[in-house]
Amino acid sequence: MPDLKERESTTKGKAVKKAAKTANRVHVSYPDTMKNRLEEIRSETDKGSLSEVFRQALMFYALAYEEHKKGSDFLIRNKGGELERLRIFL
Repeated sequence: MPDLKERESTTKGKAVKKAAKTANRVHVSYPDTMKNRLEEIRSETDKGSLSEVFRQALMFYALAYEEHKKGSDFLIRNKGGELERLRIFL
């Protein structure tokens, strides 16, 4: 029996195994103000859906967290050229 993550299809009479994509889902509740901001981000960054915005945000967060564990700091330079430390992992 094939692995649950594989499926069989036929191409010109030959059985071909293909890896099925798995999707993990999570239910997130947030206020309307955040939804509006997420929609703005989606629109301004040409993302196709809020799911794409969430995936990008989670990838950034994971990267930031890994760097934080190594002792890295995150700095933001404002328009005036001043640096400010970003504190997201307190």
